[in-house]
Amino acid sequence: MVNMATEAAPLSSLDLSKVSLTINPSGAPPNFVDPPSLEPTVLGVGVTLITISLIIIVLRLVANFKHMGKFAIDDVLCVFGEICGIVYWAIMYNLAREGVARHGWDIPVTMITKSFLKRQFAHQILGGVVMRSVKATVLVMYIRIFGSLRWMRRTCCVLIIFTGLFYMSNVILAAVYCVLRKGETWDLTSLARCGSPIASAVVNGVLGVVADLAIFFLPFPVILKLQLTPRKRIGLTIVFAVAGLTVVTSIASLVFRVLASQGNDYTWNGTNVVIATFAEIFGTVIVSCAPALSSFWYNILTKTRLYARLRSGLFTNKPHRNKSDEGSGPWRDGSETNLHRNGSWGVLGGHETCTDRAISMKTMHWPDEFVSSAIKKTTTIDCEVRIA
Repeated sequence: MVNMATEAAPLSSLDLSKVSLTINPSGAPPNFVDPPSLEPTVLGVGVTLITISLIIIVLRLVANFKHMGKFAIDDVLCVFGEICGIVYWAIMYNLAREGVARHGWDIPVTMITKSFLKRQFAHQILGGVVMRSVKATVLVMYIRIFGSLRWMRRTCCVLIIFTGLFYMSNVILAAVYCVLRKGETWDLTSLARCGSPIASAVVNGVLGVVADLAIFFLPFPVILKLQLTPRKRIGLTIVFAVAGLTVVTSIASLVFRVLASQGNDYTWNGTNVVIATFAEIFGTVIVSCAPALSSFWYNILTKTRLYARLRSGLFTNKPHRNKSDEGSGPWRDGSETNLHRNGSWGVLGGHETCTDRAISMKTMHWPDEFVSSAIKKTTTIDCEVRIA
């Protein structure tokens, strides 16, 4: 709720550019020159997350189109949520540049213009839409991946309906409280009424945390039964770490909603709510792209010449041995061989020649342990000794 720091004098006799929206609890005068502001935080967090999420979405679209030859519903929802999220952030950053990201006692009343109120209204409407989209993206992705499990499919459908109802309730409340009545104008009165259903924002914050926790833990029963390589377990851990951070941002948003509902510096805490919200938005987008990133890695990147060259250089860059040196010693699999470097070997199925030095039988496992995702084949090569 906005409380103007006015005296008993008539409003028309005051210089509103020197009147703050709220009174400083410390009794200090307002600072309209260089007050503390969350504008740099809005800019830094927003630009960073938007850049990362855009890159990941491009990789997602490339991988999914390469794999399926088309885009799935969750791809469309992901792109729509990203676009709405960028617009949501852009509106907030525009408002922050004008001074809304300050403490209420450092904001002059003259900042509340008709243009400001319209953008604030659009921001509230868009918030519910974008959160609805990004949550649905993850749930639809679950259905596409785990759709063969009836309980998973039904649970996701219930959560889609549930999240849709309470996120869209924000849109309905914004329309009811913020749309002008007949004969009204965009002024402080309409701003005060628009901020009046703050208790519902707290309720939505609680429901948002519950929904995020449900979405976070939903795939656990399936994933825990999978037999994964250590490398894939590490990748999965990273994905769930990012998903866990989105839950943390949801909880942080709830805390700031509670503080704002108690009348504690509404503009400052409200800005923190928005920062946590778009961090949750873009974090959810990034998490929803995890399966596609895995597909991009295994189906596209690992098949490129660049990857082959990098991998070849990484695993074959071993200490040089002279041709006359004996090649005895441990192999990658730990076995021993007394193979001499001056022996001439052909490819499998080709011609092999050996020198008069003894050569032992060698059992090689290919691909070796460095290629954990391939089918392994054991090949035994027996080279007889030929005496010149």
